[in-house]
Amino acid sequence: MAMAPSSYENSGEDIFSENVFLEYVLAYKCYLSKAQKKRVMELIQEIQPEFTVFISIMRRGNVRPPGPFLGINKEYANAHFPDKSTNVTLEMPDKSKKWHPKFYRRDVSRTCMLTGQWLDFVCDNHVQEGDICLLLPTKDEIRCTFMVYVLHETTHSSRGEAGFQMGGPCPGASGVASEIHVEEEPTTGEHVSSESDMREIPHESLSRGDSDDQFEPPYFVPCKSPLSESQKRMVEERVRAIRSEIPICVAVMKNNNVGVAQRWMLELGSRYGSVYLPTKGQTILLQCGGTTWKAKLMFHNGRRWFLNGGWPNFARGNGLRVGDICLFELKKKDSKLTMAVHIIRREKF
Repeated sequence: MAMAPSSYENSGEDIFSENVFLEYVLAYKCYLSKAQKKRVMELIQEIQPEFTVFISIMRRGNVRPPGPFLGINKEYANAHFPDKSTNVTLEMPDKSKKWHPKFYRRDVSRTCMLTGQWLDFVCDNHVQEGDICLLLPTKDEIRCTFMVYVLHETTHSSRGEAGFQMGGPCPGASGVASEIHVEEEPTTGEHVSSESDMREIPHESLSRGDSDDQFEPPYFVPCKSPLSESQKRMVEERVRAIRSEIPICVAVMKNNNVGVAQRWMLELGSRYGSVYLPTKGQTILLQCGGTTWKAKLMFHNGRRWFLNGGWPNFARGNGLRVGDICLFELKKKDSKLTMAVHIIRREKF
């Protein structure tokens, strides 16, 4: 059985000592109870894997429509997944059907993800919150095929050390597109804006083909500002034209951003910020139409990012109104924190 790569031994708050085992590697911030660990070890002893197994306990964002995704530790992905974003194949024991989710490698993040047909895998195999998924690499030389074992929780309403079984109901997902969906946990602490329970949906383009070289990064949209079909088409068209290597952050302007509110500020989604933005306040450059504005990026309460300071000047300088849509493109090659802002006027929809 292969030993986990030595990079797993690195110290840090995101790498836990329990993550390092000869038999398996746990997803970030994932713990097994004694009962869960016993069940996992019994299965591993039964299947006798030749490679280190990746284990993740399913959370809401992993299994709930419209578009669940599965995060993969970057260190594990480097060792066992393709070296670029592409489709991979998932298989289940004793099942002939195969699933082909998109493996999305994010160079600037500590995690990669499975998206797209991961939703089909979840529904076809009745995966729910609390279930345990074990991904086992196969001997595929191009590292694109994985056998998946699912240990279903027997009592999904219980948060205790429930037993597990192979079987369970499928979460409803009829008529839903295979997008990515991430629901943020409720924010605690000081109230800053009316969107403290903001959720985000990172989307994949719905109109592109399946070719790997046509794969585009997703864009992030707050669930409190869902896009209409016409808005979605316009945003996706613009995202394709931008061709950013980093996902685009989409914001629909509201009163507290550009309207009648006395203090204008704009919150950038926490899911986006946790991956792509610094965890301390600093100056950020906003570029639009050949002009650059200085604004203040604020990091608040350990998980929220706001544009303040020069944001009102940017909004007024570009004539932003309620209903306009801003697409924020992070310019990773610039020495200073910089975002190009692409504006879609509300008259376009």
